[in-house]
Amino acid sequence: MVNFTNSTGITLTTGKTLPPPQSPFVDPKTGTLSSDGYQYFLALINTLAAAIPTASLTIGLVAQGASQATALQLTSPWNVIASAAGGSGVLLLSYNPGQSQTVFNQSGSPINIFPPSGSTIDALAVNAPYVLSSGKMQIFNVETATQILSTQLQIP
Repeated sequence: MVNFTNSTGITLTTGKTLPPPQSPFVDPKTGTLSSDGYQYFLALINTLAAAIPTASLTIGLVAQGASQATALQLTSPWNVIASAAGGSGVLLLSYNPGQSQTVFNQSGSPINIFPPSGSTIDALAVNAPYVLSSGKMQIFNVETATQILSTQLQIP
């Protein structure tokens, strides 16, 4: 058994005898990373790289409809609106608090960004659209199930 004592004097016991190391991570003669150490760190790096979150991007979208019910339903975390008729819009997804959805407006016209049904964007009325000017990017951050806060950035 292996015992560990922390700074407050509490002793923890593993309950088992720890196995001896199979091979060192560092070659004791040269001080360089051993083959087993290299393989371990390579596997760790690959595992961490696979865990990096990625977001999908949808480009070339066409805003449509003039109401929350008829607006184009967005399906990606990142969305590029390429075309829009006057007064047309898009509908944000119903995300969980802490998630966000980004809209780039490259259409040449302002577009309406509608919240999910029953929700509010910034200090607008429930279900009211946020009007996004052309050449702007807006990040919509879900604060609660019914409140979305936004941040606007300009596309260069």
